Amino acid sequence: MATIPSPATGLLVFNEGTAGLSYTGYVYWDGIEWRPLDGRSLAPGTIGSLDCTNATLTPITYTAGTLYNGTMSVPYTAGNGGIYAAQSIGPVNGLTATLAAGNFAQGSGNLLYTISGTPTVSSPTTTTFNIPSIGGQSCSATVGLGKVLAPGEYQFFTFTLPATYTGLLSAQVGGTYNAILGGKVRLDLNFNTSSNAGSGTVSYNPRLVNVFSSNIKVWYAALSSVDRQRRANVLLAPGGYLETDNGIFLNWGDNMNSGSTPVVASSSSDDSQEIETVDLIVDGIWYRIIVYVTVDNLNDNIPANNIRRVFMTAQRMSN
Repeated sequence: MATIPSPATGLLVFNEGTAGLSYTGYVYWDGIEWRPLDGRSLAPGTIGSLDCTNATLTPITYTAGTLYNGTMSVPYTAGNGGIYAAQSIGPVNGLTATLAAGNFAQGSGNLLYTISGTPTVSSPTTTTFNIPSIGGQSCSATVGLGKVLAPGEYQFFTFTLPATYTGLLSAQVGGTYNAILGGKVRLDLNFNTSSNAGSGTVSYNPRLVNVFSSNIKVWYAALSSVDRQRRANVLLAPGGYLETDNGIFLNWGDNMNSGSTPVVASSSSDDSQEIETVDLIVDGIWYRIIVYVTVDNLNDNIPANNIRRVFMTAQRMSN
């Protein structure tokens, strides 16, 4: 791209971008090529591959009607350090992907697209950005599915809510609720009555909800500290759900506080709470889910202050 015959190494010029070198600004000759003052290459960029399969989105989910600003990262290999042009893709589902002009790394790196807009769909409904040719490569990146667990990986969910609340846990938490497996099954809890009651009160049931746009096939086996349930080859419609128990004990139990007489020794039990383990198969993937909910009286004797503490874990058990 030399526009001056036999330039001396270190020669500094202002390039107008009207000849062989399109860059506008000060450049210097390093003995091989013209470079801007920051030293990066101005050679046309090339890459060996563009890996849309492993594209990631941060934050990983979006909600319809709620302004979204995030980043999509798309890996590439065999970069030559050369330049690439800016790109703007979309809007797709209300979201636009914008890439600023820059330079590829020498070797492997990531293209970072700014994702912005007000989505017209909510995760786990996905959005696909068709990336036009860049560095000689193109591909289609699909994002928005949500968290996808790798084999053996855990995901933890913790929530608090009033002990008197009735309804779905997901509805109480709102748009930040992210207890979704494989972008298809939402782990949810249906609180059907207040947990402000004594031992023996059943106040919620775990749910597996299909949040995918099509039918899904599921199998589950649930074992609690009290009971067990199971279903096989269930075709679950979009929005459909399975409750994995006939009712879980959850109440304030002994309801002791700092003014109570402390227990010195006891071997007794009551029906104040249960823990449930659910083994679930969907899309040929085995997950193990553990649900444990407690009522905390916050060490006082005012029932209106009581809260539920929700703990859930999910682990992918297979490839």
